[in-house]
Amino acid sequence: MFEYKSLVKNVIGITMLLALFSPVLSGQRIQVESSGISLSKALVRSRQGDTLVLAPGQYRGKFVIPPRVTVMAEKLHEAVINGNGQNRAVNMMNGATIYGLSITGAKVGVYSEGIDNKIAGCKIYGNRHSGVLAVSNLPVLIDNIIFRNQGSGISLWDVQGRNNVISHNTIVYNTNHGITIGGTSDVTITDNIIAFNSKLKIKLSEESKITQQFNNYFYNVEINELLPEDNLSFNPDFENAFLNDFRVTDSSHCINNGSNGSTIGTEIFTNFKN
Repeated sequence: MFEYKSLVKNVIGITMLLALFSPVLSGQRIQVESSGISLSKALVRSRQGDTLVLAPGQYRGKFVIPPRVTVMAEKLHEAVINGNGQNRAVNMMNGATIYGLSITGAKVGVYSEGIDNKIAGCKIYGNRHSGVLAVSNLPVLIDNIIFRNQGSGISLWDVQGRNNVISHNTIVYNTNHGITIGGTSDVTITDNIIAFNSKLKIKLSEESKITQQFNNYFYNVEINELLPEDNLSFNPDFENAFLNDFRVTDSSHCINNGSNGSTIGTEIFTNFKN
């Protein structure tokens, strides 16, 4: 089993407790092997409160995560959901959670429209359009690595939500923008690395607004504004971006320069414990 630290974050002067996971699960813990019972069958049989734990291996995508069901990796990023060219590799219902998965190979990696969804600690990459597409409701987006998608890393449209925070993600090397926000949205973006994307760091519609703090915006190809106050710009100094190792080195300026002295970008490698 795993332990996920409760994350206490001060966002624009408001202390928020994001208790994403608890060691005590309210439903069943269902082990899923890539060579055994299929993930799709396990999802059909699951009930609210259940946690599906995926063993390392490849899983064919185009899944719907039922309401109040968690799907997590037994070992960080070693359960790979491959969309195999489908429109969506993962589709989330109300209150669904995905944690520690690798998601690739679809038009959209993760689609979320329901309320109270959580996308945490995932690697989302190699999708033909957006890594994450959220409509109407903003899911909790924390500690993800979203990279080398052919559209924007994250795309949002008319998003609402009780937290409305995108926090501690590493969003890099996407072919379009780092984050695209359309419709009428109000989002706080804090403690993220948004770097090396082929267009803007953030594409914002006229009707939407954002609050930005403690982000590292570096070498996104297109620039449409000066560096916002309370944000930073420096090479994040990844371990090996060529090999998609987006951990920051011990000498990176991302360390201790986030809110409350945290690390800017994903902290998943210290938050995830088997």
